Amino acid sequence: MCRECWERGGSPANDSPEIARAVELIGDLYDINAAGGPLHVYVDDWNLEGEIVPWDGYDYEYDPPEMRAIVAELAALLNAMTIDDRYSTLARARGFVVDQPA
Repeated sequence: MCRECWERGGSPANDSPEIARAVELIGDLYDINAAGGPLHVYVDDWNLEGEIVPWDGYDYEYDPPEMRAIVAELAALLNAMTIDDRYSTLARARGFVVDQPA
């Protein structure tokens, strides 16, 4: 959503198994909630500094049970990442970074 945010962050294009998993989880999250649910301020608004904490006021009532697990795993992955890895993750999830075949 915020290509300019990524560019201001230096346009990192890091890759790792953790980044790949986080990208997959972001896709799963958006399949359930197009606004990013309880991680909206991070994955939609690109507020990537500091600790990633799911919004505690979020109502999971209408979401499938796996939503909580997706949110918990994604937050843990992002929290373990450097800021460049976080930017890289969102950029890859949005298609800003596309690896070319060797």
